[in-house]
Amino acid sequence: MSGFTLMEALIALAILSLLLATIFGSLRVTSRSWEVAARHSENNEALRLGVDFMRRQIEQAIPLRMNDGEEVRLLFVGESERLRFASPLPMHAGGASIHWLVFEVSEAGDGRRSLRVSYGPLDALRELPDVAGADPAGMESVSVIEGIGGVSFRYFGSVQDGRTPAWHDTWNHKSRLPELVQLVIHAGSNPQQWPELLIPLRVDTQPARPPFLVNVSSTVMEPPDP
Repeated sequence: MSGFTLMEALIALAILSLLLATIFGSLRVTSRSWEVAARHSENNEALRLGVDFMRRQIEQAIPLRMNDGEEVRLLFVGESERLRFASPLPMHAGGASIHWLVFEVSEAGDGRRSLRVSYGPLDALRELPDVAGADPAGMESVSVIEGIGGVSFRYFGSVQDGRTPAWHDTWNHKSRLPELVQLVIHAGSNPQQWPELLIPLRVDTQPARPPFLVNVSSTVMEPPDP
């Protein structure tokens, strides 16, 4: 009865080891590819949700005016890298409430940048927003989009009656909302590239008959005078 020689057994073991190493290497590469694809998918989904949230809130911006006893100003302040405005935001307890929202980029200690939103219901804030200065205390802040290089806002509309609408880097009109807001998200650690977004505001952007007037002394929203 013949059997394998020692040399044949060694050769067979060497071939088997080579096959197993190839198989395990392929499995390792496949597993890493799946992990990278899943991570990219999660990042892209988070980015999409963040952009959809921003678009929905900007679309619903309200031409809310504030009366501080000296002048009446619109609670909408657009800058090139920050946007502040009033918009209805659903509350966790149910029902919708008009909030003061601030979208801006913040930088963490490790150098990573994210787009954050600070918000607070106007009827619960300890003080009304200062359209020319700092935001009121008592606002909450959450991250909307992680790992970005930055954001850019631009605003389309007419700043005067009879003027042709045009694009502006800032918007601080006392009574008129822009017609469009352009949002550009610059790539950072997240490789996802997004085209510029043009967000139309749903309400009438003309200054006549805005829906609410806020008195700075009581923070009560009242209908404007007829």
